[in-house]
Amino acid sequence: MAFHKLWSNAFSFGESEVLKLVNKKKFNGPDNVAFIPSDLSYKKDENESLNQVTCSASCHPTCSFTWSKTPSRTLVSSSALLNIGQLQSSDAGTYRCRATRTGGAPQSKDLTVNVIYGPRNIFFNPTAVSYRHNENYTLAPITCGADCWECSYSWSGPNSFSVSGAVLDLSPLTKSMAGTYTCTARNVKLSQQPLQTKQLLLEVRFGPDSLKVTNGKSVYTVDEGTRLHDIKCEADCFPACTYKWTKDGQTIVNTDTLSLGQVQKSSAGNYTCRATNGDMQSRWREKRVAIYVRYGPYQSSTKLLPSTQNYTKNEGQSLSDITCSSECYPDCTYTWNKTRQGQTTTVSGTSVLSIGELHRENAAIYSCIARNSEKISSSTTTIQTIVNVRYGPDSAVLSKRSPHTVTEGDKDEKIECTSDCYPGCSYKWTKHTSSSATTSSRVLQLNTVLRENAGDYKCISTNTAKSHFSKSAESTIKIIVQCKLLVYLKKNMIK
Repeated sequence: MAFHKLWSNAFSFGESEVLKLVNKKKFNGPDNVAFIPSDLSYKKDENESLNQVTCSASCHPTCSFTWSKTPSRTLVSSSALLNIGQLQSSDAGTYRCRATRTGGAPQSKDLTVNVIYGPRNIFFNPTAVSYRHNENYTLAPITCGADCWECSYSWSGPNSFSVSGAVLDLSPLTKSMAGTYTCTARNVKLSQQPLQTKQLLLEVRFGPDSLKVTNGKSVYTVDEGTRLHDIKCEADCFPACTYKWTKDGQTIVNTDTLSLGQVQKSSAGNYTCRATNGDMQSRWREKRVAIYVRYGPYQSSTKLLPSTQNYTKNEGQSLSDITCSSECYPDCTYTWNKTRQGQTTTVSGTSVLSIGELHRENAAIYSCIARNSEKISSSTTTIQTIVNVRYGPDSAVLSKRSPHTVTEGDKDEKIECTSDCYPGCSYKWTKHTSSSATTSSRVLQLNTVLRENAGDYKCISTNTAKSHFSKSAESTIKIIVQCKLLVYLKKNMIK
């Protein structure tokens, strides 16, 4: 009927205009591309269903429709219906409905589908999950990502480290940054806010720093024979330091502990602990420890100089200084004692015994005492030397005064001659009228007094050292012998 009306109007228009109106009504579109439902975008949870969407357009004759997923232009439907159903993460994207008609210009309209999912397959960029670098190293930022829509990211780490965002930027590195860092990807769009984590290990090479030894002591002074506790060397390093103890350039032990145990004097010296970074041999520190060992004196090392231990010299001669020495640390102290006739006195408080010109009273036993008074248990050694002094006689002393009168016939008349000598005196009695010795004894003995015993007698005492020391003394006594008859007469006349 419409066509009839159009034709009836032809009389009012020209024939060409009528044909145009007919063609326009017969072929048109596609126009007004639309969706049913009319939503242009959807936001759905994964595994949730998306109702089918119908694409429509104004077309004459009828349009044909296709659905494709951009930007890959993957064909997903050859009809006006888009039926995805239960959504997967891969379904997210832009879907384009294309309406076409032969002879007409195609029209299209986009539908956005957002699928809320994840997180899963968390990853780092760069992909490494552990790093080991030197202190002060510039580490490139590390980005945390995940297969997720829409996730938020945060990082946590050592020493209460916390930062929001996907990027971890720690440069420049310090040793306090070392540790395990955790990236947390959380889907805040889902009601349960599922999350996924991934850890990254950061190791920072540093040290050795703050090198120290047990108790912080750098000097030890101990007695020989005592036990010294272990000395431990410690340093702050990563990776762990290696340690070496040396003495005078010689390696003692390749550990952090110096164990000397019971110390000897050979244990004394300067010890060095070297701590070296396990990864960087060029990074090291040293700490020195001095060990002093108190030792001595030893009897075997206690000596005299000169080494003579028995001197015999003449009175008036000089005795060279005698020096006592021994092996001690710290240096020994010395005392010289003199023992004479059972009495002991100290004659020197140094290592040197200095007598000089000898006198008979210098003859004695001299003892050098070496002492280490610095040791906890003070110890001493002693060495002796004997000084003998040749002297005398200075005089010859007789037991009777001169003149000495005896009576003829008396028995056992004795006159003793005494002198003081070292090493001893020899004696000789001579009578003035004879050059030959009357006796070689200290005692002049007249067993039975005879008148011919009268005369002058001389006692000569001589030092027995003879050629080493030539000295003598003498004393004379006059002996008067009374005639026995005269004595008798004198007695009777008195009566």
